[in-house]
This record gives sequence, structure tokens and C-alpha cells, in this order.
Amino acid sequence: CYKEKKYKDAIEFYKKGIEIKCDVPEINGSLYLNRAACNLELKNYRRCINDCKECLKIQPKNIKAFFRSAKAYFAIEKYDEAIQVLEYAVTIDNKNAAINTLLKTVKDKKRFLWETEQQKLKVEQQKEQIKQNLKAAIDARGMTILKTSKPSEIIKETELHLEDENDIESQLIFPAVIMYPTTDEFDFVAEISELTTPYELMELVLDRPDEYFEDPRHVNFKPKRLEAYMETESGGLIKVGKKVSINSALVSQSPIVPLFDNSLRIYFVPKAESADWINTWSKQNALEKRA
Repeated sequence: CYKEKKYKDAIEFYKKGIEIKCDVPEINGSLYLNRAACNLELKNYRRCINDCKECLKIQPKNIKAFFRSAKAYFAIEKYDEAIQVLEYAVTIDNKNAAINTLLKTVKDKKRFLWETEQQKLKVEQQKEQIKQNLKAAIDARGMTILKTSKPSEIIKETELHLEDENDIESQLIFPAVIMYPTTDEFDFVAEISELTTPYELMELVLDRPDEYFEDPRHVNFKPKRLEAYMETESGGLIKVGKKVSINSALVSQSPIVPLFDNSLRIYFVPKAESADWINTWSKQNALEKRA
């Protein structure tokens, strides 16, 4: 039955033979050993191991029992147990090619898994270190980050980070949402430096064809005709110097000017319309939009 790969039928035959309890130890050992081979083929690995143990009680130096037991342990990823079995088998027959080959295979697999785990651990440690470096950089600058209940979809694929993730004194890089409240428009820049000035940002986002400025709504959308504002933690507004780096506002402690959801939020308003816009600003509405 075994040669014909009828393993289940063979197991029944060996089971009946074992139940007879023959007085010849060699026969009983062979029955357990052969049933172990069938269980191994059927992937009944625990049964294979148990049959090998029974065989070894009768024939303590049966190399095939050690080999099949080790293969079963290997199959269920019990690598230490497989190595223990194989290394003991080597003390009995150190020239057995099957034993030595399987021992090398198991050790190689165990080493590969260990190295993979170490690499994974290293990556996780590096990620955590980068995270801690970023937190330290933000804390050292005295910056505040507010989390809103509904972050803008456009910033979800971007992130706040250090230019050199291992140096907390390197520049902070963050996404910027530029609002044009008088026309109900906005721009988005995926990465800007904390040392960028509002004027530089204006030049970047308003580098557009002449046709854009022919639109009556955009007539005053030139850097020299715009003012920059940022929200305070309390919901108010602060005017930001156009030629002063943005981090000057972000590190201010009075008033506190936060980043929102790890991104810069800045308003560009034409000078000619700024007074009217400021008069319409509501602290209460600003705070409610964050909730």
C-alpha cells in the first residue's frame, strides 16, 4: 500500500499489526516507523513524531526514525526540536548524508528567519528613532501641533519630517495649505521648509500665466499686493511678516501659532481687502471647524 501511495490503507494495516503486540521488537519498531512514514506523507506531523518516538523506545538508534521525526518537526516550524533530534542522530551516525543535509537545511532556515527578524527589528527601531527625533525637534522649537477631527484629504499622503531625519537641528519640512479666503480658493504644496518666508511661498504658488491675473478676482494676487495671516491656537488671527521665515511664527509662545494636522495653514489676502476679511473672521467659527 505504501509503495502504491495508498497511505491511509497502509496506516490501517500497520495499526492492526501494532495491535497484535508481536514479541519481536524489530517488527514492532518497523511498524511504528512505517506508519510514521505514511503520516509524514499525509502531513499528519504530530502523529508522525509520536510514531517515531514509539519506534525509538524500541530501537533507540534507528536513524530513519530520527530523520522522519526531524522532518515532521521542520514541517511544523519547530526548528529547535528538529535540530536537537538531528544533532543527536549525528552522534550515532555522523556520515549519514540525509541527516546531515536536513540538519544544514534546518539550521539555514532558522538562521534566515533570525536574520529576517533582526532586520525587521532594526527597521522598527529606526522608525521609532526617527519618530523620537521628530518629536524632540518639535519640542526643542516649542512648536504646537493641533489635531482636527477631519483632516483634509490632500494632506493624508504627506508628512511632517526633518530634512535629515537623524539631526533634530536640520530643517523641518511640512506640507502647506494656502488659503485665499476672499475668493474661496486654495493651493497645496506637498513640502516646504520651516525657513521658507511667506513671500517666497507667494512667489511659488502665484507663478502663473498672465491670464490668471486678468480675472477680476485675481487682480491683486501679486506677492507685493498680498498679506499673510495664520490662525492662533485660540482661534484668532496673526499677521505674518512676508519676509520673515514661517518658523518665526510657529515658535512664538504669545500668541501660539500651531501647525494643523502636521501641516501649515496660511491665508493670503489682498491688502485692499484684508480689513473687511478680518472683520468677518469669527474665533468661534474657527474653533468649531477644528472640532
